[in-house]
Amino acid sequence: MKPKIATHIPKLIQQTLSWFTSLSPTQKALLYSAFICAFFIIVVWIPVEIFFQQYCFNNYDLGIYAQAIHLLSLKNPNPWLSVRDIHLFNDHFDPILFTLLPIKGLVQPALLGIRTEMTVALLGLIPLLVIVRKELLSITSFLFVATFSLFTPVVLDAYFYPIHPGTWSLLPLSLTLMFLLLNKWPGALFTFAFVLLCKEEFPIVGIAIASALFLQKKYKASFGFAAVSIAWGILVFVLRPHILGPSGQYTGAVSGASGLALITNPKSLISIGERLLCFFLPLFFVPLVFPPVSRISQEQRKQFKQQLWFILPAAATLAALLCVRLLGGWWFSHRSAPLAIALIYCVIPLLHPSLPQPKHKAWQFAFVLLFAVALPNIQMGFRAYTGRTFQSHCPANPIRIQQLNFAKDIFLKLPAGSSLIEGNIIPAVVERPNIAHAGASALPLEKIRYLFLEKNSAGDQWPLTTEGLNQLVSQWRKNSNTKTLIDNDSVLILEKTK
Repeated sequence: MKPKIATHIPKLIQQTLSWFTSLSPTQKALLYSAFICAFFIIVVWIPVEIFFQQYCFNNYDLGIYAQAIHLLSLKNPNPWLSVRDIHLFNDHFDPILFTLLPIKGLVQPALLGIRTEMTVALLGLIPLLVIVRKELLSITSFLFVATFSLFTPVVLDAYFYPIHPGTWSLLPLSLTLMFLLLNKWPGALFTFAFVLLCKEEFPIVGIAIASALFLQKKYKASFGFAAVSIAWGILVFVLRPHILGPSGQYTGAVSGASGLALITNPKSLISIGERLLCFFLPLFFVPLVFPPVSRISQEQRKQFKQQLWFILPAAATLAALLCVRLLGGWWFSHRSAPLAIALIYCVIPLLHPSLPQPKHKAWQFAFVLLFAVALPNIQMGFRAYTGRTFQSHCPANPIRIQQLNFAKDIFLKLPAGSSLIEGNIIPAVVERPNIAHAGASALPLEKIRYLFLEKNSAGDQWPLTTEGLNQLVSQWRKNSNTKTLIDNDSVLILEKTK
């Protein structure tokens, strides 16, 4: 039997290759997308859910947005976030959260946020598929930019640090730049409205896009983007503080140019430089530095210059995003993810199929370089399957997780009262009212009834130090009115009876 099977293998391979060759470019792009999405689900989505179940993610920011999702409603449009000591929209202004109201309650809030973020990430391939269908991108180019959009380090950092509406902006931002590339500005303006709902920085981006469209002599589109961006900017930066109260933390960092201190610090400057180098190199330089220039005809050079003209909106977007980060210092964690989309659309016009394409060796080197810089994040995802620790504060110890789950179930059923909780436990218990972040809450200790912490060096103590956490526990234990509810190898829950 075995030799007979072996004789069919070459024929099967040949039939598969023949079938693949017969596919249209769009069908090939869809097939590649399926593989890219499957790989993303395996190394990012599933691991992030596993790490959540292992109590790995801090209240900043998963717990904050999970509580926001839990409390937000049309009757309570600006809920008080006890885990952040602030009303929701007095911090960041991201009304995109309202889109989750119809599905709120299907799963616990933190998990709903994670699944929303991952779904939006995968849907981000749709604009690139449309560009392939319009024959503006070759299959090889699509394969690379699609992979880049999900696996460049600045994006992976965002997905392994859930959840943020700023990360959700990647899909509508990609749709906006796609519509502008296709010269369909009404669609671009419509999708840009959703971009504005995600974060305060995007009115600045809209004005930058309007300037680029003005240079392209697309005056109606330019006026539309300028009008919408200015109107939204007035709402966010002028009317919001008058209606809701002080809300200047994010904008204050930008207007005060506090980020400039980072680039004057050699250590911080090196970190930013390394991050940008890993980000720019795979996509921007490698495929374009080694094109077959000798084969470019005079007509193609003219077309190449015309394609440069199409880059303007994306280049303006990238410049605006970089300026905001330069002034505010927002380079790390999830904050640089939108740069990836802007950079992709800066490159796509230069990869038009009518222009000479980069050599195969250039693409091969680009893929190798991309996965080389993404490898640390990808390896982090594989830790979910190997039993290795994601972070030192959340060891993948079955007994620890079992005891935490048991303590969580008990805690959620306790009588009412304010609670002080360690940061990495908060995302799992946001359904309970009056919970506060240990070390970050301004709530006086005498008003707190419960203390819920991890033990034995596990748990994310930030912003407390180990010494500060020990002092907190000691202070509670010295109180004669303190009752121990749970005290095992992994968990400590104390209650003040008076």
